[in-house]
Amino acid sequence: MQKNKMILWAVALLALVFLIFARPIRTGSVIGTIKPHNSATQAWIYSATDTLRSNIQEDVFQIAGAKAGIYTLVIEPSGNYKTLTRTGVKVADGEITNLGEITMENK
Repeated sequence: MQKNKMILWAVALLALVFLIFARPIRTGSVIGTIKPHNSATQAWIYSATDTLRSNIQEDVFQIAGAKAGIYTLVIEPSGNYKTLTRTGVKVADGEITNLGEITMENK
């Protein structure tokens, strides 16, 4: 009887540990559109603990897998445009941060 109680408690403890640590990790995304056409090649975001990047395709970028926090966005230009930097980009778990249309400036 005592042995069965110990086994039951061990199974219950393992189930609790599994429930605590098996939760999916939720992350956020940052999306935006670049204007004018073909004015940038890459977008990336960084914080004190995270750096993520994405190629810009058809003037659109989507950076997925970002942990919740405040990031700096950098858009790498092509041709005769300036590098764009935007601070204070807020990312929340499970949310999409839509930065809308971003206009690149000429050098």
